[in-house]
Amino acid sequence: MSLRTSTIYFMKKNSTEQSHIFLLQTYSLKKTSTRLKVLSILSNAEIPLSVEKIQTQSRSENLATLYRTLELFEKVGLINKVQLFGRHTFYELIDEDHHHHHLSCKKCGILEDIEIDTPY
Repeated sequence: MSLRTSTIYFMKKNSTEQSHIFLLQTYSLKKTSTRLKVLSILSNAEIPLSVEKIQTQSRSENLATLYRTLELFEKVGLINKVQLFGRHTFYELIDEDHHHHHLSCKKCGILEDIEIDTPY
């Protein structure tokens, strides 16, 4: 298990501000209130979230700041950006130990994780 994988696994199982600070330090990222909020929201999410949902849960963050934070997290390999049908974009923490696919409704855009057993 790589340092990145074990760090994200640890954070998902121990979703506290200290674990989020540790994760930011692991990726050499500055600790900001927005980054901590986004990590907290994504680590507690059961499914990938849209930026609008992240903004609603953060209760006050500027949309441009959220987009910059999400772009940075994607650039360093901390989150996965899931785009569907060219209209809907969702974000989730990368979990290298948990490979899954996504199923989406074309009408409403709701996204769900699905597990597919594949023989090896």
